Amino acid sequence: MTLPEAQTLVRFEVAPTASEGMLVGFTCEPAGERRSPAWVLYFHGFGSSQRGDKAAFFRQRCLEAGLPFVSFDFQGHGLSGGSIRDLTVTRCLRDAERVWRHVAAFSSRPMILMGSSMGGLVGLWFATRQPAAAGAFVAPALGLDDRFPALIGEEGMRRWRESGVLPITNEMGTFELGWGFVEDLRSRRLEHLLELHHLPTLIFQGKLDDRVSWEEVDRFADNTADLTRLVLFADGDHRLLGQKEIIWSEISSFLGELGHATIQRNEPY
Repeated sequence: MTLPEAQTLVRFEVAPTASEGMLVGFTCEPAGERRSPAWVLYFHGFGSSQRGDKAAFFRQRCLEAGLPFVSFDFQGHGLSGGSIRDLTVTRCLRDAERVWRHVAAFSSRPMILMGSSMGGLVGLWFATRQPAAAGAFVAPALGLDDRFPALIGEEGMRRWRESGVLPITNEMGTFELGWGFVEDLRSRRLEHLLELHHLPTLIFQGKLDDRVSWEEVDRFADNTADLTRLVLFADGDHRLLGQKEIIWSEISSFLGELGHATIQRNEPY
């Protein structure tokens, strides 16, 4: 991972429990005297890790802006323990909770959430459970349970349900995803998330995304318009790597607008 000069990653580990694997993460503080009143917790996407392209990009930009950056690998990913086959959003939320408690023990600053794809979905749900000052998410996987039949067909869904495992290949590799992922998603309805959502949120979504429905993301933004700003890219795909600089510029402006109204007024927790 490339970092600005004089900045280093500090590894931390969250010990395994009887039912959960070890989590490995990294913290990084900005160099010099520049310090934000908040810190960033980043959630990576399915099959990726905290060493992925977007994670590395946001880490560097946050550090340059004076924002301490915390990232970790969900179970079954990267350096953390556990199996990707047993992945669920609920397990990811438990992972996030464990990391948050580890970091919050050493920092009273408010938290900004960032994430991509599955990590964006986790971030939106996590914000309903723990205090956060703001959120910025790329292609959050809203409506993914309804999206699977369109992606693999009804026959593919039947085979997945009967075998219990779906092989998935993307740019990160080939993975086996358990049927429990779908069952868990079906327990997390969009309507419930809409009721619970209270986070100032910035979302980026491509209209050419072949994995996340931009219409579903647009519906979420419309129904939370008092809190959510959606930036749609007509030529944007799922990863939006070609739009990274535009995305950061929007995030920087968004956080700047909230700097006096939200972040600096938040009570430490």
